[in-house]
Amino acid sequence: VASWGGDLLDRGILTMSLAPRDNHEAQVQFALERGIPAILGILSTQRLPFPSNSFDMAHCSRCLIPWTEF
Repeated sequence: VASWGGDLLDRGILTMSLAPRDNHEAQVQFALERGIPAILGILSTQRLPFPSNSFDMAHCSRCLIPWTEF
């Protein structure tokens, strides 16, 4: 869930890692315990609790969200 975010955090870049399903709950907890921001949420049915311009970049691995349709 947060391996890429952890690598970028070492380089001084703050990221938010998103887990697509409940079965990633342990991975999110693992990331949070190490100080890496992470959230569990279903992006196709819920909106993130942040304004749309809060992040410089969004990265989703295998989440199948049609980003270009928004």
